[in-house]
Amino acid sequence: MNAQFKILAKAIMLVALFVTSLSSQTCDENAAAEIDAIKQNAETMLVYSATARVKLVSGETLTAFYYKGSLIKISVDNSENDGPYSSAELFFKDGFIKHIAEEYSKNGKFFKDYYYFSDDKLVCYTNEKSGDYKNVNEYVQAQEKRLRKVNIYLEAVQ
Repeated sequence: MNAQFKILAKAIMLVALFVTSLSSQTCDENAAAEIDAIKQNAETMLVYSATARVKLVSGETLTAFYYKGSLIKISVDNSENDGPYSSAELFFKDGFIKHIAEEYSKNGKFFKDYYYFSDDKLVCYTNEKSGDYKNVNEYVQAQEKRLRKVNIYLEAVQ
C-alpha cells in the first residue's frame, strides 16, 4: 500500500508540473521590459531625428527615422491602399530590430500584435487582447515572417 501511495504521489507531481509548464508564459519578461525602455528612448529621440520617406512596390509608405545617423525607427502603413488596413512601427538599436508593433484589421475588427527581439531572435510575441502566444510553432513562424519584412524595409532605406 505504501508503494502505491508513492507512485500515486509521483504521478500527481508529474501532472502538476505538466499543467504548470503549459500555463507559464513564453515571453521573457525581463527582456521585454528592457526592449520597452529602448523603444521609449527611441520615441523620445524622434523629435531630433531626420526622416526619409519611401513608397514600396507593395504600395506601403515607409518612413525611416535616423538619430545622429543611426536608424532608430521605421513606420510602415498601407492607408493609401484598398484592402484591409495595416501599419507597423519597428524600433532599432545598434542596427538590430528590437520591437515591432503591428496594427491590422481582420473581418472588420482591429488587432495589435507586439514582437520583442534580442539579437534577431523573437523573445516575446503578444496580442493586446489575448496576451502571450504560447505555441512554439507560432513563435517560429512569426520570427521568420517579421525578419523577412525587416530585411525588405531595410533594403528600401539603404
